[in-house]
Amino acid sequence: MTDYMWAKPENVQKLMDKYLKEQKDKLIAEFLKDIDTIDNLFGKESITVFNIREKWEKRII
Repeated sequence: MTDYMWAKPENVQKLMDKYLKEQKDKLIAEFLKDIDTIDNLFGKESITVFNIREKWEKRII
């Protein structure tokens, strides 16, 4: 976050976009890890898990 304090105004948006993308990627990775945990608990054939995974993988791409 200290990068933002010293950034030129024209670079702040780029830094913010980079930061937000990193946070989004972390959340997505955590979500998919949770889905894998559900897969392991209830089995890969679980319709709900399959639908959630398919929906989120499409959104990630």
